[in-house]
Amino acid sequence: MKKKSRLRIDVGPDSSTSNYRVVIQRKVGKRWRKIERVRTRGPKDVVVVNLRRGTYRVVLPKSTAGPAITSSSVRLRR
Repeated sequence: MKKKSRLRIDVGPDSSTSNYRVVIQRKVGKRWRKIERVRTRGPKDVVVVNLRRGTYRVVLPKSTAGPAITSSSVRLRR
């Protein structure tokens, strides 16, 4: 049985017409590596992802609406 932790991603503002595609990155050494892409669906803008322990951050890529946004890093332990 693998032990995993959950990373909860909440993209705001809540909008029934907006879908967001975010990239989850994991810190490996001194570099950040892309490990997964997830998508929010309209008003259900909260996504929960199972991940193994490590340091992660979430990036909302640049779009026509604005620049790229990077979250602060989070350390998952388990």
